[in-house]
Amino acid sequence: MPTLTWIGKDKVVNHHHDVPYRVLEHKYGFRAENDRDRTLTNSGNKIIHGDNLEALKSLLPEYEGRVKCIYIDPPYNTGNEKWVYNDNVNDPKIKKWLGEVVGKQGEDLSRHDKWLCMMYPRLKLLHKLLAEDGAIFISIDDNELANLKLLCDEIFGMSNFIDIFSWVKTETPANLSYKTKKSIEYIVCYQKNRSDIKFRGLEKESKSSNGLMNQTNALKELIFPANLVDTGLTDGIYAAGSYGTDSYDIVLLDDVEVRNGIFTSPIRLLGKFKWSQSNLDKEIANGTRISIRTKAFSPSYEKASYEPEVPWNMINRSFGVDTNEVASTILTTIFGKKYLIFQNQRH
Repeated sequence: MPTLTWIGKDKVVNHHHDVPYRVLEHKYGFRAENDRDRTLTNSGNKIIHGDNLEALKSLLPEYEGRVKCIYIDPPYNTGNEKWVYNDNVNDPKIKKWLGEVVGKQGEDLSRHDKWLCMMYPRLKLLHKLLAEDGAIFISIDDNELANLKLLCDEIFGMSNFIDIFSWVKTETPANLSYKTKKSIEYIVCYQKNRSDIKFRGLEKESKSSNGLMNQTNALKELIFPANLVDTGLTDGIYAAGSYGTDSYDIVLLDDVEVRNGIFTSPIRLLGKFKWSQSNLDKEIANGTRISIRTKAFSPSYEKASYEPEVPWNMINRSFGVDTNEVASTILTTIFGKKYLIFQNQRH
């Protein structure tokens, strides 16, 4: 396994042990307006104000090995975030970093070392918090993506890597001085212990591309029942023969009749279909709608409901996830103007 080394690594690999346990002091509570009967302390939710390294350590007594899902959004180390290294590690090389703003590429020769020293103990504590079947998702961009991958391989284990998701953060990327227009950021995902259980993505919505043809499948015959398949064809008799599209050959094996947008006779088709006859019959019994909209006689389907799919590793509007521009518009709508604190938020 590739080994990642940096200035100060030997001093931070066990730094999470040196972090003191802090007792969380309850100060404020939140409740819905229509929930007056509940106390302010029984929701189970926490917002912790303080140093995040100490906050993570303070969660261990109650949550070690119990957290199913973790999402973190660490500094991307772009040089524009003005984040400060503040971990009091007992090492002269690291102590001189305390209180210093981490600079840009070329201006701060130890910027990657500082970032790795900051991330290591936090990831170690997050690993302890994860349940055995838990997963962690980490937002990042190309400044530290390679380092983060190697760091997580070391802490979570290379075999527990799941994927690097690409999020389309903007549809209007700036030119600036880049050689490419940067439109995506990344979300690195690991499990505590990778299993064969599939991730569940968003529930699928019906799309016009729910066709029943598949070019790589063998030719087979399907029979669609009478008075069930809807169509956009005009009323009349359609003769048996070869139909299809530029991509698919479809043979109509018998004459069929259309009346009022419905095929009133059974439809026998020969083609390279995704489904077998038994699967087609089962889908129809479960309420799946079958359509043959055009004279190509290419059938499509729309299920009454769809099981969640395995998620894609591309995240964009087609999956219901918007861009930074949309987030800015929403914030302006909520607050009436764009507050400075939100101008550089990524999510």
